Amino acid sequence: LDAYDHIFADSRHWLHQGWLDYLSPQLYWRIDSDQNFTTLHRWWSSENEKGRHLWPGIASSRILSSEDKGRPATESIRQIDVTRQYPSPSGPGHLHWSIEAIKKDRGGLRAKLRSAYAETAIPPASPWLGTAAPGPVYVAPSEQGGDLHLTFMPAPEARWRVIQVQDGNRWVTLRVFPAAQETYRLEGTPSQVAIRHIGPTGILSVPTILARK
Repeated sequence: LDAYDHIFADSRHWLHQGWLDYLSPQLYWRIDSDQNFTTLHRWWSSENEKGRHLWPGIASSRILSSEDKGRPATESIRQIDVTRQYPSPSGPGHLHWSIEAIKKDRGGLRAKLRSAYAETAIPPASPWLGTAAPGPVYVAPSEQGGDLHLTFMPAPEARWRVIQVQDGNRWVTLRVFPAAQETYRLEGTPSQVAIRHIGPTGILSVPTILARK
């Protein structure tokens, strides 16, 4: 099906105009095919003049299927790597078509995705929808049973909270959860914790730092 000719969908023009918040072109071919995933992804990236979210659709449903005989689960992992090597201005991303491939664990896909998704990701910002940052996190920490218990003040302007902990010289995202959640229990008592709000358009607040003395 040619979307332009049959359903009048000129997604390339929409992308040029910035009328889309995200676009997910269906790039279902293998990397090593003549019409290959990498070339198509880079072409779509070059068309993304307004810097919108560009998250190609990966055909995980074709793993070990009659549509693409012999297609291994590693093909999806390789394609994820390509999207990270050539990210859109807003950051890398991708979609799986469809969730059934993950639910049925085709070709051992779930174990491979655990490595690809080793850390929690923060939802990407969409600054073209608004650049206002939410206010900082106000939190009352306390130690309970060897864990860190956090109680948050209400923040109606925030959608999410993100908790990060220091791991050597880097910060690791531990959890992203709704800002309406009033408490959180953090196992152990890490030396430093950073907590931020995420606003409706994905803009982060300044961090609130908790440091153990």
